[in-house]
Amino acid sequence: MNRVLVVSYHFPPEGGVAVQRVQKFVKFLPNFGYLPVVLTAQHPLKKYDDSPLKSFFPEVEIHRTRDWMAYFPGEIRKLIKKISFPDKHVFWKWTAIRRGIKLVKKYNIDIVFSSSPPHSVQLIAMEIARKTGAKHVSDFRDEWSGDLNFGKLPAPVRQQRLEKEICTQSAAIITLLSSAQRNFTRLAPASKVHVIPNGFDPDDFPQNGKLKSSSKKLKLVYCGRFSNKASPTAFFAALSAQLTESPALKDKLHVQIIGATGNKSWLKKFANLHSIVEFLPFQPHKKCLELMRDADILLLFASNDGKKEGIPAKTFEYFYLQKPVFLVVDTPGELSVLLEMYRNVYIGFKSIEKTIQQQIENLVSDFDNGTPAKAVDAAFIHQFDRKLQTQKLARIFDSLI
Repeated sequence: MNRVLVVSYHFPPEGGVAVQRVQKFVKFLPNFGYLPVVLTAQHPLKKYDDSPLKSFFPEVEIHRTRDWMAYFPGEIRKLIKKISFPDKHVFWKWTAIRRGIKLVKKYNIDIVFSSSPPHSVQLIAMEIARKTGAKHVSDFRDEWSGDLNFGKLPAPVRQQRLEKEICTQSAAIITLLSSAQRNFTRLAPASKVHVIPNGFDPDDFPQNGKLKSSSKKLKLVYCGRFSNKASPTAFFAALSAQLTESPALKDKLHVQIIGATGNKSWLKKFANLHSIVEFLPFQPHKKCLELMRDADILLLFASNDGKKEGIPAKTFEYFYLQKPVFLVVDTPGELSVLLEMYRNVYIGFKSIEKTIQQQIENLVSDFDNGTPAKAVDAAFIHQFDRKLQTQKLARIFDSLI
């Protein structure tokens, strides 16, 4: 079995969405002839979930080297963050590059696979590959210069130069979206830019059915952290307006938000929603899936501007659960098209006035009539199985060796 060096700043027992894609690749790669040797950062964890570690082949090695900067006092880190390039995690390279070179030489590794953000991981992997002759496969969970938050990064011109350098030297580039693939072909030949979407792992889901509830309210659930990329503001505004027009709605709806404590701040402007919106703290992934399983509707928020798209990783877990999805997105695009293919969806666009409020009305009406769910194509869902996605990655490795 060939070994592959997997470089990722985030990895279990760290919890949260940032670890899931790489975690699943590590779990399934041995099925397709590649034994991962993981190189990850040792740093203080805000979210903890060690359950994924139990799913790996026993032969998988996990090497952790310290990101010393993460242990500095907060005020010092804030000052250094302002001058860090390309991001605040770049100082991990002090320990990561040295260890990575040793591992590649020890096991005669041909492929260095790295996943970002943070994009400093790509810089680290590029240096390891350069100094050992291994081939670098760069995986971008989020785009770099094509990301909605690119304007907030320091030294944007230098960022673009580094992105170009990494894409030029990469033997293969992997993205999650067709729009991202098009953007990366500005930096590298189209032949080496591949799309592997996120997906779901059936093993993660509770095997028992939905819990019975005595509540007669329609339960809408969201798991995750709110941000400018996943803002609930338009949904809360539409829900607040609908509640003002139809006060009886408060006896029909229960919105449950699971995630970071900062999520609560997004509700400040909508006082009339406090009676129907409940906030729960961060939960391990399996617990989140249980809460999603017991929902009537799953909420999905995303931002796009036509050329810059994003598909939240939870989208594919929603597909597996085959629950109705309530999507709020800026404009029609790759995400809304994907959800239309799923069919079991209510879509509200921020750019089209009143559509979100109208979809809330449609949703409540459908549940009152007992007809909320639409048929879902099993073949459409199956294509997003994490094991199949990992097989695609292994085939890319095959083509490079």
